[in-house]
Amino acid sequence: MPYENLLPPHGRMKCEACFSNGAEWGTTSISAADGWTLDNNPCAWGARNPRFLILGFSKGERQSRGILGKRHDGIPYAGFRPRLTKGLQTLGLLAEGDTIDAHIRPNEPDWAFGSVVRCTLAENGKKSGTIISSAATASGYLEWRDRCTDLYLSNLPPRLQIVVMLSNDDQYIESCRTRITDLHPGTQRINDVAYGNGQVTWVHIVHFGGQGFNHMNDWTNLADNTAGRKGKCAVSAVRKSLAGT
Repeated sequence: MPYENLLPPHGRMKCEACFSNGAEWGTTSISAADGWTLDNNPCAWGARNPRFLILGFSKGERQSRGILGKRHDGIPYAGFRPRLTKGLQTLGLLAEGDTIDAHIRPNEPDWAFGSVVRCTLAENGKKSGTIISSAATASGYLEWRDRCTDLYLSNLPPRLQIVVMLSNDDQYIESCRTRITDLHPGTQRINDVAYGNGQVTWVHIVHFGGQGFNHMNDWTNLADNTAGRKGKCAVSAVRKSLAGT
């Protein structure tokens, strides 16, 4: 059942929508013919009716490894929270001195955290790296993504204003934009990394969990190159959303 106009509550989610024979959280996996697999471990963090939502692609290797034994609030963005914090400060969504860690909590009023696919995806055993760029045309991934987004992104909470999407890979942006437009037909392109409908703005940023540290630094510093220009587009979209324009 979808959560009508609210995001899932903070904690482990009970969802077996993609698992026809049922699933046990943290142990059940299924495979698609094209080499993609899905581990049942859907999660949510933070507010159910937030202003800001951060969505990763799915849990990466560091976040999903040994998940049954991990503290719930320690899972999201493990290993790159300081870089992500700096990126959100660049966007103007976090003040200097504020951190993402301070908002990953069950009683958080304004922020929510999750992933486009709430379970963990893998491509031929890989859960990180080039998996995002190869997802755009992968039938297994697209089937699971569409089912998950139908459930958890088709009815958005009323306070939601900005969704920050991790990864500004061009193919991934276009794939996500097309999907969100299917779910919310009034959505229009804002610039190269953002789209929205006047109420909710979707903004793609560099994925701070990757290995391209120079690329991340160029994005954060709004350098005069492709990464920096994408950063400037993201900042512009966020500023317009916050200003109500």
